[in-house]
Amino acid sequence: MQRRDPDMSPSSADRSSLHRALDTMPQMVWSTRPDGFHDYYNQRWYDFTGVPEGSTDGAGWNDIFHPHDQADAWRKWRHALATGDLYEIEYRLRRHDGVYRWVLGRALPIRDAQGVIERWYGTCTDIDDLKTVERRLNRSEERFGSLVAATDAVVWSAAADGGFDRPQPRWMAFTGQDEHAAAGWGWLAAIHPEDRSTTAQDWSRALVSRALYQTSHRLRRHDGVYRAMLVRATPLVGADGSVEEWVGIHTDVTDLKEAENALRRLNETLEVKVGQRTAELVRARKVLEVTNQGLETAVRARTADLQTANEELKRFAYIIGHDLRAPLVNIMGFTSELEAGRDALSGFYEAAIATVPALTSPEIDRLFKEDFDEAIGFIRSSTEKMDRLINAILTLSRAERRMVTPEAIDMQAFLSTLRGSFGPSLAAVDGAVEIDPDLPEVVSDRLALEQIFSNLTENAIKYRAENRPVRIRIGGRLSDERAVFTVADNGRGIDPKDFERVFELFRRAGVQDRPGEGIGLAHVRALARKVGGRVTLASTLGEGTVFTLDLPRRISQTFQASE
Repeated sequence: MQRRDPDMSPSSADRSSLHRALDTMPQMVWSTRPDGFHDYYNQRWYDFTGVPEGSTDGAGWNDIFHPHDQADAWRKWRHALATGDLYEIEYRLRRHDGVYRWVLGRALPIRDAQGVIERWYGTCTDIDDLKTVERRLNRSEERFGSLVAATDAVVWSAAADGGFDRPQPRWMAFTGQDEHAAAGWGWLAAIHPEDRSTTAQDWSRALVSRALYQTSHRLRRHDGVYRAMLVRATPLVGADGSVEEWVGIHTDVTDLKEAENALRRLNETLEVKVGQRTAELVRARKVLEVTNQGLETAVRARTADLQTANEELKRFAYIIGHDLRAPLVNIMGFTSELEAGRDALSGFYEAAIATVPALTSPEIDRLFKEDFDEAIGFIRSSTEKMDRLINAILTLSRAERRMVTPEAIDMQAFLSTLRGSFGPSLAAVDGAVEIDPDLPEVVSDRLALEQIFSNLTENAIKYRAENRPVRIRIGGRLSDERAVFTVADNGRGIDPKDFERVFELFRRAGVQDRPGEGIGLAHVRALARKVGGRVTLASTLGEGTVFTLDLPRRISQTFQASE
């Protein structure tokens, strides 16, 4: 607060000069009498609001605030007048084009030498762009949180020096370390003792080079079991070029490692068994030579064939062993080759025991009839599970990274075209899609809406009731500045306890008699949110389900930036 000597009160000329100076400022400035009566606004105020000069004098200023903010502004202004305290408030001010913009209003009193208030001077600062940035940051944090919640991976962050400087919920939940134990470099205690030194060295080099951190080690779970982890971390660099923090992720690859080990053990067992059987064949050849010299030529040729097959089998086993540590796609490919080799060797074995029945062995029989199938099945199920998981995460990630492209969409024509694409599927189940007339037009992202309505239509066909033809009805209406669409079907319905569950990633509900990975409705909800909408459902078991898609009637490039 400023105090002014009574003998130094500004003259009319001084005040006029002050007002001319204030008119040149890019910021809105105003002043009031001691009782709060507004009697001055600079030119920027009138340029921004577009109101006639003098129309906001007195209490008229409150009328161009957003209706929801007027009462709070009056309350805080009266409080400031009564106490002489700083007046500060954020509110929405109507611009000359009718758009409400967020503004920061502040005012302080000027007092004379005795402390009596002579005038109030205030400013209005447009902070709408800052608010937009804040909303965008909050939305990004929500998306990141959703992605973290949807994955089993351990996500963490570290300070620029490599230590944990804040609580790490996923880390603490997995390892059982408390905040104090994990703080700083205390997290190293959860790493397997044999891996700590290498981990610390790799981490230190990454901190110095500020490059992508990649390593693998064993991490102790809260139950004391060590799990194999693939680790990645990247630095977040500030505007000044310095590292502000590191964000990392631990992915549990124990199942994949176990699959690799199982394949390696199977290969080792196969080599031993083949070696043993080859020795037995050599001994059998000698017995046959003594018993029947007439069979010497045939036995020699057969032995040569067996030796060739044995060498080929060894080379084949070496190739498989060499590629055990290759990426997931190589494991899947060589699993198929292993199956082919099994069939060839089985045929050879059957031929061998047909010639020399004494060579048969329960262990070899079990090897061909049980052990092979069990190991390969385990490998395939593990790799297929990992492949589906990776593909699902990539699908959502690509959807999150994709930029929204607003365009005007005639929903009547749009949905009619979409219905045509489902013609064969509907015909196969005696189904039909009805589209209500006069659907509202929207300005939105065409690809996002296409994926949303396609997923909902496909689900209605997939989870149909077997005792009646499929009937799908799509409707729409306007609600203020939003467009509300419904997709109703007469399918099997959803239990109320699963209404939210079906929107969760990798979650499915009801009888699992249809193929799927549990990402369709999660993808629908993510896409709806991306275009500023929301999706809900209502359902009755045995009768059908209604999905409701609530969208902004119009999105723009400004909306896209705020997201």
